[in-house]
Amino acid sequence: MHNLLGRIRKLEGRVDESGHVPDSDAWYAFWANQACRAIQREKIDLRIPYRVIDRALRNVALARAQGAVSRDQQAEIATDNRA
Repeated sequence: MHNLLGRIRKLEGRVDESGHVPDSDAWYAFWANQACRAIQREKIDLRIPYRVIDRALRNVALARAQGAVSRDQQAEIATDNRA
């Protein structure tokens, strides 16, 4: 499984639909916006990279560890670019 995730990350680093440099702040901001749209059930024509989902989950886990986080706050925290 670890090998598969590494291959996905490598492929995503070469092929990106956002037009931004992978792993840059602009790249994460673009994909965070796409993720928010998808969460709000808007149709998006792009596939959100694994790294963006992984970072969002880490942001939420970190926020939970630092204190209580409501469900309403989780989407906002997940798309924060600080991680």
